[in-house]
Amino acid sequence: MFGNGRARSGIIVLPCGAGKSLVGVSAACRIRKSCLCLATNNVSVDQWAHQFRLWSTIRDDQICSFTSENKGGMFREWGLLLMDEVHVVPADMFRKVIIITKSHCKLGLTATLVREDERITDLNFLIGPKLYEANWLDLRGDKIIVFADNLFALTEYAKKLGKPMIYGATSHHERTKLLFDTFKNTPDLNTLFLSKVGDNSIDIPEANVIIQISCHAGSRRQEAQRLGRILLQMTKSSSLKTLS
Repeated sequence: MFGNGRARSGIIVLPCGAGKSLVGVSAACRIRKSCLCLATNNVSVDQWAHQFRLWSTIRDDQICSFTSENKGGMFREWGLLLMDEVHVVPADMFRKVIIITKSHCKLGLTATLVREDERITDLNFLIGPKLYEANWLDLRGDKIIVFADNLFALTEYAKKLGKPMIYGATSHHERTKLLFDTFKNTPDLNTLFLSKVGDNSIDIPEANVIIQISCHAGSRRQEAQRLGRILLQMTKSSSLKTLS
């Protein structure tokens, strides 16, 4: 990304849990200018704010979160436009935001540089070329995530096993508590049930096993996103099991 004293716009492809957040924070620190980080949901916004606090010396009063309810000050000129899950950018809504947001440099991050439509090549002119891609087969992770595309199956299995679950109706506060506190810090809690809301923009670095039940055999992007949830900790074995 950096060469000849200048920052190049482009895309970095890393598996989920392989350090995309750290790469983004490092790029922002290297550029040392204002940074706008675009994420796909409120949980991801909170995670990015946490990562900046964790990996940089930025103060709390220098961090501002923009959401659908609070957009004031967002549309100005930025030093770095940092885009999480950059594969969504070609969609009409995200494309509009990218076009009207001014920045000196753009960096897109994703684990899955694929789309089921023909728009993935639009990233070449919307963001820039692919700068780097890591091989996800070389990486690893921790704990068990059970994905279910069918909400009835998700609910029934979670209740019968007495395990927590996250789905569309789960509040933002409850999702954050489960992911950042309960699942991470409770040794006896080794299983978390997730609906499709867990496919994108949620870091679960503790997981090393994925079980899919009532799986609809979705897109390549969905499969790679889910697999990426278990690839963080390289010293432990990881596995994926699909149950129809």
